[in-house]
Amino acid sequence: MRHPWRTLALLPAPRVLLIFSTGVLLQWHLRWPGDSLLPVSCMFLGGAAACTLIERRQHRFAIGRDIFLALLIVSMGMLRLATVLEGYSTDLLRFADRKEKLLLHGTVADDPRIAADRQRFLLDASHVRTEGDSQRVTGRVLCSYRKSAWDEDDTLQSLRAGDVVSLHCRLRVPRLPRNPGAFDSRTWVLQEGAALQASVSKGSDLHLHDREQSPAWKRVVSETRMFVRRAIAALFTPEHAAVMNGLVLGDRSGIDDGMIEDFRRSGIMHILAVSGLHAGIVLSLVFFPLERLRFPLRAAVALGLLWLYAAITGFAPPVTRASLMATLFLGGTIAQRTGHGVNTLATAGIVILAIDPLAVLGLSFQLSFGAVLGILLFSDRIAHAWETWIPSRLRGRVSDALLALLALTLSAQSLTLPLLAMNFGQVSLSGLLTNLIAVPLTFVVVTGAVLAVLVFVISPAVAALCAATASTALDMVILSSDIMAEVPFAVLDIPALGAIVWILYLVLLAYLAGTIGRLRQKLPIVALALLAAYVCGLFTIPSAPARLRITFLDVGQGDAILIEYPGEAAWLVDTGPGDARMNSGTHVILPVLRAAGIDRLGALVITHPDNDHAGGAAAVLEQMRVDRVLTSCAWSDSGETGALTRIIHDRAGEMRDVRAGDCFDFGPAARIHILSPPAMTDCVPSNGSSVVLMIVHGRVRILLTGDTDIDAEGRMCARYGQALRADLLKVAHHGSTTSSDPAFLAMVRPRHAVITVGRNNRFHHPRPDVVARLLRIGARVHRTDITGALMFESDGRNLWKRAWE
Repeated sequence: MRHPWRTLALLPAPRVLLIFSTGVLLQWHLRWPGDSLLPVSCMFLGGAAACTLIERRQHRFAIGRDIFLALLIVSMGMLRLATVLEGYSTDLLRFADRKEKLLLHGTVADDPRIAADRQRFLLDASHVRTEGDSQRVTGRVLCSYRKSAWDEDDTLQSLRAGDVVSLHCRLRVPRLPRNPGAFDSRTWVLQEGAALQASVSKGSDLHLHDREQSPAWKRVVSETRMFVRRAIAALFTPEHAAVMNGLVLGDRSGIDDGMIEDFRRSGIMHILAVSGLHAGIVLSLVFFPLERLRFPLRAAVALGLLWLYAAITGFAPPVTRASLMATLFLGGTIAQRTGHGVNTLATAGIVILAIDPLAVLGLSFQLSFGAVLGILLFSDRIAHAWETWIPSRLRGRVSDALLALLALTLSAQSLTLPLLAMNFGQVSLSGLLTNLIAVPLTFVVVTGAVLAVLVFVISPAVAALCAATASTALDMVILSSDIMAEVPFAVLDIPALGAIVWILYLVLLAYLAGTIGRLRQKLPIVALALLAAYVCGLFTIPSAPARLRITFLDVGQGDAILIEYPGEAAWLVDTGPGDARMNSGTHVILPVLRAAGIDRLGALVITHPDNDHAGGAAAVLEQMRVDRVLTSCAWSDSGETGALTRIIHDRAGEMRDVRAGDCFDFGPAARIHILSPPAMTDCVPSNGSSVVLMIVHGRVRILLTGDTDIDAEGRMCARYGQALRADLLKVAHHGSTTSSDPAFLAMVRPRHAVITVGRNNRFHHPRPDVVARLLRIGARVHRTDITGALMFESDGRNLWKRAWE
């Protein structure tokens, strides 16, 4: 019997895909000029051709031929990505990252992704107007078009591809990750097909002028997409319609963040993405009813509609992959040629990367191909293991179907687990059980939704019946997700492990699945591999810092400060802003904590309950163990403050009102002193009553001031005097003139001053005169809007800034 891995190694497409992907990734990191790569590729092509000619006579040149071919494919991957990236070069860059808004004129390139209060679309820019001067420009911009946060009557215009619009907006260059373990917005924007971002903050800042005539196929796709949206809106409740748009059209922008979090924790997040399952349902609904037609005609009709569906979803990688595989399979069947599943999968990957090499960086592409590859490699072996281990008398149709589904789930997750762990820092332990319920129900949901849309015009009554069936199944999916997400230990936190651990994991999978022999014969090698992975993990798991470390996170216009010390549970001071659009707790703080291997907070300090300091607290409390929450003053029992108070009492071990004079030990050599608000006085939560902390570590002193105001600064100067001296000052209220009194700064006289502030914020923080005051006292000014997160370390004698990358 031939070794199965030898068979895979001889398949041409997987080798080409692996080598081409290597070239793409090399170019992503090296960024060599495209004009220098072309002659290199020609040189490798010549070498491969020469070795091929010589190899016909002398076979020892076969190795040289293969090496030149591999280098040629690598260089082609690099050249393809270089061509794409150089195509993003735009003269719009000189207008980006300005504080003032500009007028951007252009054409909507695709149908927007629509949510209740915002839309997102690509714009082909044509003109920019600044200060009365109009200039012609070129370039594609990813636009975020939102309703006003301050005007309840504000509305958004309905847009579609081909609309000529002008936007009163700010242009931004997407930046690299701004925090440890954070989302890379630059890569995401490039994958969306743009080089710049634009934000329109209210509906009246967009004006529709005209509509251009799009190509016929684009009009068909656009009209079909709009029809599907209208049908879904008419047949389903708003909550269900948002999920159906994600399931059918791949647009998850309208789905509630809480539902997405529950789906992620319960391990069924994949069903919210348009995938091969959805494409398979569409193909089946068309292919099998046409069984009376000749096979080639039936295949052509089915594939035509499948590719239309792929276009409607924006050619999402999973649907494109499924469409390509279906095309290759049906084409091979017509030509009476059969192919290997892995080879077909790799061929689909080559086509996708040849068109869009940036897809290899996307999690959607990685998860889709990883899941299908896992199924192709391991599903049959797992199913055979069930047949061996489970007595025949205990098996039946239902149990066999459940075991087959469990085998598919296990095999799909075998290769996606490392991707989920590296990107989210968590793996769902309840996912196996939840998928047994959710996957069959999702088949019913998608089938019912697609049938409802197809018959919506012909028979609204039948469409309503199909929609009701889909809604009932969806309610069951949501209910199972809600239950499983709350099960204790539903999610396992995975710290940022080194690559060697995941390599050992994949090697172990390859050994178990690809070698001959029973599992018990492999146990010694499996045990050694697990031991090796554990030992490597001990060396690669992020550990507590060897010194006091304080990290000022970039949460935009707000505060979030992480304090770590060896052997102590970390403290978090404030949690940044949070609302329906963006929550710092979910999108910034929790990824940072997971990447650092932190699964428990010794204390969460909320200096005052303003949204820019407490908006992310609920998300942190719901996902992280917190020993105690430290606040000041008596919080209101109503509104957002009251809701947060109830969450604190429900989730945290203790809620304590701290005042000046309170002190906490933080390791053997550090203490945290509370300097404000004053003790023995009644106060209401406000900027002036912010909790002010002084961290004393040996000779090093760090002062964190929240949003305290000038009056509070004067009281502290009067009470503490020279004891306010600090090596590092967190500048109060983001550099506003309501704080940072000259007398207070002269008393503190910091060597480092950190201003936590949002880029191009509407308050124009930090104020120039505040920055000037800091510079006059000799402080080095650091700003999160310029550098991203800021990290400082201290050994008790010195304090220094360090890089966190």
